[in-house]
Parts: sequence; structure tokens; C-alpha cells
Amino acid sequence: MPEANHNDYKLAFGSESGHRVLEDLSRFCLENRQTFDPNNMYMAAFNEGARSVILKIRKEMRSVGDELQEPITGE
Repeated sequence: MPEANHNDYKLAFGSESGHRVLEDLSRFCLENRQTFDPNNMYMAAFNEGARSVILKIRKEMRSVGDELQEPITGE
């Protein structure tokens, strides 16, 4: 099976329902929240793993001139 490309991500998440799923994943994957847990290094690693999923999706969807996607910082 061929590897997914930028257009595949935009097709999957570019619709209205796809955007709702993406926003749900953003919350679930801690995109805009602190992932560090000073009391539990395993939880911190788990949180960063979850966050890496949404960052990957955002990176694949981002393209030059795409005003719908906010730039990702801290990659």
C-alpha cells in the first residue's frame, strides 16, 4: 500500500466533519497543553507520544498559503 501524502491528509481532515475530528484529536492529544508531568516520567512520555500524533497531522496538512492551519511551534 502506498504511503499517505499531503493531499490524503487534506482530504481526510479538510471537510467540515474532518475539521471537527481534527479539533477533537487536538484536545485528546494535548496539542495546546503542557505534557510534562514532574511526578511521573512515564506519563510525560505517554503525553508526548499522543501529542506527536496531532503534530504529524498538522505538519502534513500545512502547505504554503494555507490560511486555515495555524503554524506549529516547537517541532
